[in-house]
Amino acid sequence: MVASDKLFYWLFQHQPDRILPLLPDLPPDASGYTFSAPVLKEREYRLDGLFLPPPERPDLPALILEAQMAADGGFLRRLYAETARLVQQEPTINHWRVVVLCPSRQLNFGDPAPVAEFVEQRVQSPPAPPSGPGWLAAAAPPRSMT
Repeated sequence: MVASDKLFYWLFQHQPDRILPLLPDLPPDASGYTFSAPVLKEREYRLDGLFLPPPERPDLPALILEAQMAADGGFLRRLYAETARLVQQEPTINHWRVVVLCPSRQLNFGDPAPVAEFVEQRVQSPPAPPSGPGWLAAAAPPRSMT
């Protein structure tokens, strides 16, 4: 697991609602998500995160998180495949979207054409969170991550 993955895992494990300011189109009362990083069967693919809405809010989507901090020409295809694996293996997930955290939308994640419908309809890439005192900087990772 890459250091940035550990940081996001730690942050969202302890404060899952930190994802909400990055998704302004969710209802203002969309809180109470739980966070995990499930291992997908076969070759053991691990998602960077999965936010499940509270059981009493079936109107909210499950949020599949991927933190991608560097260019990777195979990223979009892998994201599509890993997402499909999760949806296949988790029959309770019916309403979902993918959230990609990255430092820049200009990174090369590969040709989007083969997965264009998936990317256009299911993937959100919110602007990078601000640095400094606030969103991410306020959360200090455990010493084992540094």
